[in-house]
Amino acid sequence: MCRYYFSLFCLVFSVLGLANAQGSEKRERGFYSERERGFFWYEMEEEETPPEPKNEPIASEKSPEKEPEKALSVEHLRKVLPKLRDAAINNPTDEKAMLRYYVAQRIMLDKATQFADQTRLLYMKHPSLSENKLMPVQSAALQLKRREARENTEKVIAELANKASLFYFYTASCQYCVKFGPLIKQLMDNTGLSVMPVSLDGLPPSGGFEYFRLVSEMPKALINKFDLSSTPTVYMIDNNSLEMTMITNEYASLSQLSEKIIMLAHEKKWISREQMMSTREAKREDFIKTHTPDREQSDLSNDAYLDALIEDAFNLGNTEQAKEQQP
Repeated sequence: MCRYYFSLFCLVFSVLGLANAQGSEKRERGFYSERERGFFWYEMEEEETPPEPKNEPIASEKSPEKEPEKALSVEHLRKVLPKLRDAAINNPTDEKAMLRYYVAQRIMLDKATQFADQTRLLYMKHPSLSENKLMPVQSAALQLKRREARENTEKVIAELANKASLFYFYTASCQYCVKFGPLIKQLMDNTGLSVMPVSLDGLPPSGGFEYFRLVSEMPKALINKFDLSSTPTVYMIDNNSLEMTMITNEYASLSQLSEKIIMLAHEKKWISREQMMSTREAKREDFIKTHTPDREQSDLSNDAYLDALIEDAFNLGNTEQAKEQQP
């Protein structure tokens, strides 16, 4: 029995001794691995600095309260109408719920009618705001405007006859070329603009042209400058510089073809903006450029500049001054 306890005591002592040896070995290893730090056993633990007190924002003065929305105003009705509608749909037998929605809707419609009436009155006083001046809506006036635009278009293109000409590339088997040929022939007859049909398949064009050329007859270096991936294809040639610009590479109506020619002529500064705008059915005017105030915009806020624009465009400032001068 004594031998048993003695063996157990030796076993415990050896385990404790082994653990103590390993601990001292780790401490020695730690000491030598950190020897660059020097006398680290004299290190003082850094005292934790207390956090700096945060500067709490000073309570600012109370912002002025927003004015409550006026009852039955547009802002108020815009918010409550969807709710009143849903309440009426959920309870259609509730007469009060139904009346709330339809009365609110009636008030909104009345406001819209009043706004429309005042708009018509404003346009009567200031016709420059009305779109009818730019594009007539009555059928008779609209027909006259379209006729005037077509006449101006032919007149402007006729002035380009000495500056440019057209190359028209086609194939007789192309159904689009068959319909496009008479249109470009009509353009040539009405304006005098020179058009040279160029056949890609050796056959004459539609439209009654008295002449045409084969693509094989033209210089290869010139043909390589054209994109002939589809037909009909029309190029405008500057008669002076021989610069070539594609007008279209697909079927286009006579009005579309004329519009593209005029836009290109304006880009090349062959015609003025006034000439280009005379060919449009809808006349567009830049209101700001037409009525720009004489004062610098940078010196005014957005609202003030808008007020200045209105005063200068409609002579409101002069009217108010005239009223003040009256006895």
